[in-house]
Amino acid sequence: MKTRTHTILFGTACPNFEEWAKTSDIPYETEVGAYVVDWYDVTHCKTPSPYLSELQQAFKDNPDFDRITLDVV
Repeated sequence: MKTRTHTILFGTACPNFEEWAKTSDIPYETEVGAYVVDWYDVTHCKTPSPYLSELQQAFKDNPDFDRITLDVV
């Protein structure tokens, strides 16, 4: 049996993020209670935004992370 460890970066986002996330098909995971963004989401997103640029940079700066989980406050 193979196992895989997920490394997740947690953070908070402003309410405007939620609006962009919905139009960009960024999944909201109810069991986590937050938006969960992975590399695929940011490389295939067609909705330009400063959020997209920041998420892409976060993955570049933190190559060990598989996902970024963002709670909207």
